[in-house]
Parts: sequence; structure tokens; C-alpha cells
Amino acid sequence: MAQSQTRFLHVQRVTPNVIRSIFDSCYLRPEENPRCVNYNDPAKASIMEDATRRQEAKLAADAARNKLIDDRIASDTARDLEIQRQREVIHRQNQQLTRE
Repeated sequence: MAQSQTRFLHVQRVTPNVIRSIFDSCYLRPEENPRCVNYNDPAKASIMEDATRRQEAKLAADAARNKLIDDRIASDTARDLEIQRQREVIHRQNQQLTRE
């Protein structure tokens, strides 16, 4: 009996502010709650549209930056391969000259 009573008191002490009932005095309906998104409220709808626009612009900018980085990596790789090919050609020419 003592253990269940201790557990009950612990639950009461730990969770008084965590769980709120619908009938609690602090409960706000979604229409009244400023933290809840209401799509039929014009102010909140415009805020959501603005946030969506900013997010899409950021995604487009990130995609453009990533494409630029990928293009630079590809061009650097192609340039490195060309330099390696030229180095091998010069090395072969030098080997032929030393043999003669």
C-alpha cells in the first residue's frame, strides 16, 4: 500500500503542469490560441503564406548553390584528369628521349 501511495504522490508532484484537461481553466480553444495555426484567420494566413514563400526561396537558393558547387566539382575533376593525361604524355616523351 505504501509503494502505490508513494507512486501516486510522485505522479502528482511531477506532472501537475504537463497534462491539461480540456476543462482546465488554462485551456484555450484553437480559435483563441495564438500558438495554434488557424487558416481562416487572415493575419495568421498571411503569416503562413509569407513563411512558405521564404522557405521556398531558401530552398531555391540552396538548390542553386548546390548546383554551382556540383558544377565546380565536375569542372575541377575534368581539369585534374586533363592535367594527369598531359603529365603522362610528357613523362612518356621524356622516357623516349632518355632511351635515345
